Amino acid sequence: MTRKLMMAALSGALAASSYPLFLVDGPNGETDWFSLPWLIFVAYVPLHVAAFSEPSGRRRFALGVVTGAVHLACMQNWIADTLVLMSHFPQWLAVIAMLVYTTWIGIGLGLVMWASGQARDGLRAARGSTRARVFATLLFIPSAIVVFERYFPALFPFHAAGAFFEHPLMMQTAGWFGISGLSIFVHAVNTGLAHTWLVKRDTAIFQWRIPAALLGVWALLIGLSTWRYYSNTSGTETLSVLLIQPNVTVEQKNAKNPAVREGVWTRTIRQTRATVKEVAASGPVDFVVWPEGGFPFTYESPEDAVPGGVKTRPARYSEALRRFTSELDFDFLTGSLATLIQGEERRTTNSALFFPKGGADVSGSSVPNGLRYNKQMLLFFGESVPFAETFPKLREAIPGMSHYVPGEAHATWTSRRVPFAFTLCYEAIFGDFTASAVAATGARFILNITNDVWFGVTTAPAQHLMVQVPRTVELGLALVRSTNSGITAFVDRDGTIAQRTQLSETTHLHRHVDVSPRSPTLYSLAPEAFLWLCFGIGLICVTFPARRAPAQTDGQRNDAPVA
Repeated sequence: MTRKLMMAALSGALAASSYPLFLVDGPNGETDWFSLPWLIFVAYVPLHVAAFSEPSGRRRFALGVVTGAVHLACMQNWIADTLVLMSHFPQWLAVIAMLVYTTWIGIGLGLVMWASGQARDGLRAARGSTRARVFATLLFIPSAIVVFERYFPALFPFHAAGAFFEHPLMMQTAGWFGISGLSIFVHAVNTGLAHTWLVKRDTAIFQWRIPAALLGVWALLIGLSTWRYYSNTSGTETLSVLLIQPNVTVEQKNAKNPAVREGVWTRTIRQTRATVKEVAASGPVDFVVWPEGGFPFTYESPEDAVPGGVKTRPARYSEALRRFTSELDFDFLTGSLATLIQGEERRTTNSALFFPKGGADVSGSSVPNGLRYNKQMLLFFGESVPFAETFPKLREAIPGMSHYVPGEAHATWTSRRVPFAFTLCYEAIFGDFTASAVAATGARFILNITNDVWFGVTTAPAQHLMVQVPRTVELGLALVRSTNSGITAFVDRDGTIAQRTQLSETTHLHRHVDVSPRSPTLYSLAPEAFLWLCFGIGLICVTFPARRAPAQTDGQRNDAPVA
């Protein structure tokens, strides 16, 4: 068992190495990251070899736990630092929380390995089940793992095929099947190679059909991806978008002295005006975007004013923001905390504020106070405390931890009459959520704002970009991503990262974004349908043959290898 546990740990380390694992210096001195994305095709082979040859369900579960925990501990060790910086955990508690979380993810993968082993055991005892067992190996187990990747409760979910976020050619089939569909193939390669290895080991017979089938599917995917990638053409309608990266530090974010926030406000205003002047020299700017938390105070609309006419500092600066936007010759958006009145209680939301040029929305109605979107999907322990709505005392359970009120609807905004889908930070991780935002607006590009300064100088910002890039291919829309401290980026509709910034630099990006109308992608019409179709077919194949199997005596049992 020790040898198998080591194989499981090896799978965890190989999987972690497939994604941005640690920072390195690029060829021109820029910050880059180390990753070996092609490892993802073999990373889980040691785990499956160990699990497929293990007769005990409990031990299969343990093998999955080890792989999942090692993977997360290597890849997302920045969680401990983030809990300290963002949620104000003591260092010792943050480390414990990280280990508990990585173990939790390991338990999820362990359950998948246990269930898949039970399915294979049932098929092994069924008469004439060889094809069904292969089907389970190549469809049910891979799709079950992808369902786990997407739906198991996690702070930062990601898919196996996300490893190819810097290789747009590899992601093109996501327009039809989603990044989850491509991930099914990635895991099928792993399970298929493990199965083939075990059969060769136990029978000395090389079963070439599975590798040949996988190679054929690979060739088909590459062919379709190449055709789709090179058939993408740029449209004629563009929007001039300017992204401001102010690089506000953690110390400035956490500062109690109001003068620090006032300094951030003044510096960001100055940076914006200077940058707009520079960019406008070569053509007009249509849309300027500040990142999540770009407005350094809690925004208050006039109707949210404190009774008695007392103007708080946030109220004064909210007025200053409205005056600033009223002078602009372009649309403007910023992230901000905002006040929400619930009965007699003043609550807080993590919001985005959109100020259309001229103070009027697309219908011509006056919106001098701007339009507001409240983030719907809040990050546990960073933006919300689990069960705190049911048990309000939990809001103060950990001093300094935020608990915001979630929003209830997508923003339906346009810039220069071009509708766009808006997501705030973490929300863009989820393909189905972003697809619903696109459907709500008839969007022609995706806008996301985030603040990754809480991650520190780690690979977390690269991993956060990694899980957002696939949305462009899935939905056939360009992604405009504005961040506080990096990585701000423009991603074309084919998944190409056209421009990006470095970490921890005060800078900006400008681009004419392709917003030409396009036909909806297959994935956008039915998000995650292919994943559930594969899982459903696989489940039927592994369930009904096993249920119909007649009872066998010991002398009648199938003596096929354990693979």
